[in-house]
Amino acid sequence: MCRGTRIRVNNLDGSSHVEEITEWRPDQRIRLEMKEFSPPLSKLASGFEESWEFKCTENSTHVLRSFRLHAKSSLTRPLLWLISCLLRRAIARHLREMKTTGVAGRSTVLN
Repeated sequence: MCRGTRIRVNNLDGSSHVEEITEWRPDQRIRLEMKEFSPPLSKLASGFEESWEFKCTENSTHVLRSFRLHAKSSLTRPLLWLISCLLRRAIARHLREMKTTGVAGRSTVLN
């Protein structure tokens, strides 16, 4: 995969979006832009930015995973904030699963 690659994601709940790789340096950082959401998310957000930062240590790789959520308007910001809370929990769970396989990390969700 390389910068500019676009991936169409179809979720089990019927929703979909496009993920575009904006930076691809797997030894340091990966950045994705999520956009073209299906409804109802398309009514709330213009896009999300996801970033994975990697730092190798002696025995493991530390991961910092962060998101920026872009609300379509000030009216949709509160609903997007609720989504960010759910996203934060899902990301924490995913990073815990990664830790059990030898990758340590933490996450942030920025509105």
